[in-house]
Amino acid sequence: MYAGAIEDANSGKILAQNLGKCPVAVLANHGVIVTGPTPAAVVYRAASFDRQCRLAYDVLSTGRRPRPVPPSTRKAMHDTLVERAIDVYWSGAVRQTLKAHRDVVD
Repeated sequence: MYAGAIEDANSGKILAQNLGKCPVAVLANHGVIVTGPTPAAVVYRAASFDRQCRLAYDVLSTGRRPRPVPPSTRKAMHDTLVERAIDVYWSGAVRQTLKAHRDVVD
């Protein structure tokens, strides 16, 4: 079981085993862990998760119930929002970082 801190390789291994194939884990009172095959995918997934949480909060704060995405459109949305957008998002994030922090490449 994950004990709340990664202090050595074994505790990291235990956490990874508990995560399994889950791309995002919400840790009670700690935040989130986001995984992915590349740094670009992880950054995009984390930003998307944050945005989805904010949108859900905004919808719920109106007192209305959110409308679920119809199952028939989920695959197309996934393909567009994840597979095709990762590189575009990553490129933009890198450009913004380099513009704001030029010393990052020194």
